[in-house]
Amino acid sequence: MTTNSTDNLRTCRDCGIELKPVRLLDATRLGSGGQGAVHVDFNYASPDAKPSIWTGVAVAGVVHAMACPQCGLIQLYVVEKPE
Repeated sequence: MTTNSTDNLRTCRDCGIELKPVRLLDATRLGSGGQGAVHVDFNYASPDAKPSIWTGVAVAGVVHAMACPQCGLIQLYVVEKPE
């Protein structure tokens, strides 16, 4: 399921309470203690996207994360890139 809005109220599928936005950390840039040191916005592409030597893979949109403050469930969803 995709959406073009990050403003939708989202609820936990297990607890039914409002999810809170979270940012994922990129562990390819390690900080002290071997943990991720920077926030990243993860992109996604269609499964059949072919990489270009000049532009890389065509990005279809951005992956966002929301977490339940009660049970800790993290849900991912995507926001499509406007055409």
